[in-house]
Amino acid sequence: MEQQKMSRANAALEEMFNFSTTSKSSTSKNEEVMELPIRLLDAFAGHTFQVEDDDEFRQVADSIEHHGLATPIIVRPGKAAGRYEIVAGHRRTEIFRQQGKAKIPALIRELDDYTATVLMADTNFKARLNIRFSERARTYKLMFDVMKRQGQRIDLTSCHSGMKLNTYDEVAKLMAESARNVHRFIRLTYLIPVLLDAVDNKKLGFIPAEHVSHLTPELQEHLWDTMQRNNTSPTKAQACQLHKYFKEGILTPDVIDEVMIGKAPPEPKVSIPRSMFAPYFPSDWSEAEITQGIYRACELYAAQIVSEKKQ
Repeated sequence: MEQQKMSRANAALEEMFNFSTTSKSSTSKNEEVMELPIRLLDAFAGHTFQVEDDDEFRQVADSIEHHGLATPIIVRPGKAAGRYEIVAGHRRTEIFRQQGKAKIPALIRELDDYTATVLMADTNFKARLNIRFSERARTYKLMFDVMKRQGQRIDLTSCHSGMKLNTYDEVAKLMAESARNVHRFIRLTYLIPVLLDAVDNKKLGFIPAEHVSHLTPELQEHLWDTMQRNNTSPTKAQACQLHKYFKEGILTPDVIDEVMIGKAPPEPKVSIPRSMFAPYFPSDWSEAEITQGIYRACELYAAQIVSEKKQ
């Protein structure tokens, strides 16, 4: 399944940008591999993948040390004269730096922001075995931002009905992902850092996290505190409930606590100033009589609405 997704992604990239995604064809007749000084290389602006000294990093380092660099990195001219921005090859560059090498084989390409962003995403998705939720989320968001700067239509606020799918479908095609999942991943970028880390560490589910992402940062902070105090995490049902109460304007820290420990939140109360209804009741009526009068008036009004609809 993953191989099929990658094949579809590669086909989409080749169709859009007219270059091959296979390493065998990474150097065309018109391209020359250059030995670039590492000191002249800068990370890709907004690079969405972490470079960590983990098992995968050490395996790549061991392969480079014993067999050399199989594929040159890809760079583009930087904003400052004489400098270059890494598009593909951040880990390989860091490995060369740690191994004390001063230069690294590289291909220099003239790439606009959108093409560079898609190429950065594609090469990382192919090269990395373990991709965090946060890395995928930030990558999709970065692609959306680049599209927006290019004037393409985008809508990150809608969700289900009425969702504008043009841009979602385009990213989905490039990344071999469903448009719905593209939206879900982008929503993760609205989580506060500790909750996004919780998704990466599988302490907060992907679907619940999407619902939680709609809460304000302050409410997300309180939810995180509640999760820590009670050693728990919102289920899909609880996260949907939190999202629902937030949209209704009744979500408070107390309500979050009630939802998380399984209690229903209090029903919203409606307060009517006495000055608004006092003229309609005798001055000597008791509070109970006034309450009953308001209830009866509501019944009569509701019956009138139903009658008017039938006419």
